Amino acid sequence: MAEIRQGILGGFTGRVGPVSGFRRNGRDLMRSATSTVTDKPTPARVAQREKVKVCNAFINAFSGTGIFRKTFPDPNHGGSGYNRAMKVLMNSALAGRYPHYEILYDKFLISKGELPVAENAAVTLDAGGNFVFAGQITQLMVPPKPMTRLYW
Repeated sequence: MAEIRQGILGGFTGRVGPVSGFRRNGRDLMRSATSTVTDKPTPARVAQREKVKVCNAFINAFSGTGIFRKTFPDPNHGGSGYNRAMKVLMNSALAGRYPHYEILYDKFLISKGELPVAENAAVTLDAGGNFVFAGQITQLMVPPKPMTRLYW
């Protein structure tokens, strides 16, 4: 069921016929509703879906924290920091061939762009086996493999 917020000319959320409405980054948007794909996936499409699956499993540890809005800012881009982080992950920190993809943790960027430099930065391991990143600007704690949630 769709909800119209501001009368007939306002934005709406939900599905109305072949159109789906939603709100993203404060903007009301519409797009055609998704359809069922009946084509048999090609080997390249299956490989790409596996890449996205592996990257999503890693990057979801950071979701909900808002960290990518701060660490991947881009005022000229309408997309989200999550999407920019996913692009960096897929282009520079993903290795292997289908079906054996892996994340190169030393190649993944946690931030991109102009950020203040952390002074007296240090990394320690706490009693729970989590990496604790510390500095004067921010404190970040990331669980080691397998990552399921980021705390900061």
